[in-house]
Order: sequence, then structure tokens, then C-alpha cells
Amino acid sequence: MNMLGGFLQEELLMEISRFGAFFALIIGIGRLIKARSQIDYLLSALLVLTAVFQYFDEATINTISYVWMKRFLFQIDLIALSTCGILVYLISIMMFSSDSKLPNKYYWNLMPPIVLSIPIASLYDQQNGFEFNLFLYLTDLFVIGYVGMAVYRMFRNDAFDFRTAKSKVLAVLIIMVSFCAALEIVGIVMENKFLVLLSGAITTFEIIYFYYVSVYFQDFLSEQVATETQKNVIKKSLLSDVDIEALEKQLSYLIQEERIYLDEDIRLPSVAEELGVSVHQLSSYLNDHKGINFNNYINQFRVEEAKSILINDPSRSVISVGNAVGFNSNSVFHRAFLRETGMSPKKFRESQIFKKHSYTLN
Repeated sequence: MNMLGGFLQEELLMEISRFGAFFALIIGIGRLIKARSQIDYLLSALLVLTAVFQYFDEATINTISYVWMKRFLFQIDLIALSTCGILVYLISIMMFSSDSKLPNKYYWNLMPPIVLSIPIASLYDQQNGFEFNLFLYLTDLFVIGYVGMAVYRMFRNDAFDFRTAKSKVLAVLIIMVSFCAALEIVGIVMENKFLVLLSGAITTFEIIYFYYVSVYFQDFLSEQVATETQKNVIKKSLLSDVDIEALEKQLSYLIQEERIYLDEDIRLPSVAEELGVSVHQLSSYLNDHKGINFNNYINQFRVEEAKSILINDPSRSVISVGNAVGFNSNSVFHRAFLRETGMSPKKFRESQIFKKHSYTLN
């Protein structure tokens, strides 16, 4: 109990929130530098704005001497918070839409956070007043509303199949986000600073969890999720205006000559752009003509490259081999190698050395 009490001290919760802010900023900027598609930019913006509202809390703003600066930072903090909910919604549209780009009409959703922040800024000097707290309460409800619409899209498009690991990790993330927003609302209504700080600390774990998901499920936001009925309808039109033979030759050139699979940041949208087709057309081509999704298609070439290195350079570590062929995680390399060969990289190397030794003895 003493350990739990120490963990739940306000100072510690604040430090956890600070860590979450810097971590979100780092991975957000990292994603922005590597961004190649619209959904990458939206994700980068989501992470950077999360860093903003995580850092500019009450304690940080109160360190500022000028009232106008406090009011301005508080307004920025609320805009960042409410915009994050909208970005989650926009990302869900990108995931479940047949469009390769987000239609311009959806960007009007970004206006309400600015409008909502104006009365809050004007009431900043009346922080103990009912109106001020009401608008704070509405801001969190605003976030929950947009996250709720995103969840609705996921259920409507049958994104959840709880037999799969992806659906499970997504469900956990949604539960965490919803709980966090609800906790902050309760903290505002009850004027309980501790609950608000706890919400910020939980957000830090959400950021870390998101990073885990993005590393171990790299294709999670790359390919369209659709029902079987939708897929059958879309397939008929997606490739109707595509020269399949030319597409196959271009893709073969990128794989065999340019060896794009060695780039650990290679993604479906960037390859589709290189080939002059949409994300959904390339995904449909790989599924229909190769019987494989994009990640597994790329990983099979990485594994072949890794097999060659493992055999020809026995002194090289398995981890460095995985990094050399484009895997950014040793666990992802291990799983992909096991799927392609039926054994781990280490076992494969040992079996090849044994074969070579047996051949030499004979």
C-alpha cells in the first residue's frame, strides 16, 4: 500500500506526464521526418499535439509571470487536446475509406476546437466559476464524441475480429483513451486535481503503448480494412484501369534491382506512389495476384537476403543481420524468419553449418 501511495503522489504523476510529453514529441517528429503519406502526417500531428497538451498543464502555465501568456498557453493547450480527438476521427476515415487522400470537406472538423477555446480564454480569470469549468467539461466531451465516432467506424467496417492480435491491441488502446478522457471529466466536475493528473499519467502509458503497436504491427495503418462484401465490390473496379503486366515488371525492378526491401522505413503508400498506383490498387494486386499482403511480401525478400548473410558471414550477429536487411526490430525479424523458413535465424545458421560440415567430412 505504501508503494502504491508513493506511486500516486501528485509530483510523480506530473513527472510521468512530462515524460509522456517528451516521448510523444520525439516519436511525433520522427514520424514527421519519415512521413510519406497523408495518414503519416495526421499521425505525426496527433503525437505532437498530444505532447503539447501533456506538457502545458496547470503547474507549467502557473510558472509564467504574464497573464496574457498564461491565457495564450492555456488556449493552445485546449486546442491541442480537442484537436487530438478530431485527428483520431480523421485517421479512422483514412483507414476505412476507398480514397487514397482525405477529402477536403473533412478538414472543417478542425474549426470547432478554435471556436470552443475562445470563451474559455475569455473566462481564464474566473477559473473557479461555473462557466469556465463547464467549457472545460465540454472540451473533454468533444474529444470523447470524436473518439466515439472513430470507434463506430471501426465496428461498422468490421475492423474488430477478436481472434486476431491486432484487434485486441486496438481494443486495449480504445479502452485506455476512453477511460482517460472520462477520468479527466470526472476530475474537472469534482474539482479534483489528483484525477486530472492521473489522467495525464495514463496518457503517457497510452503513448508508450501506441509506440509498441506501431513497431510490432507495422501494417496496422497502411492497408484498408473492409468487410468481405466491400472487398469483393472494390476488387472489380480497383484494377480495371491498371496494366497488370507493366505493374508487375515495375515492382520486380524495384525489388530485384533497387532492393527497396532493405529500407526499414519502406511502406505501402510510398511504394504505391513509386509505381503510380493508389494504395488500395497495390494492396489489391498483391492480395489477388500474389496471395500475400504488403508486409509479408517485403519480408519474404528480407528473409532471403538474411539467409544469404547468415550462411556466408557466420561470425555476424543475428541482430545485425536483421537490421542489415531492413527489420527495425529483432522480434519482428524472428517472427518473419520463422514464418518463411519454419525455424529461427539462429537454428537456420546452425543447420547450414552442420550441413556444410557433414559435406566436408564426406
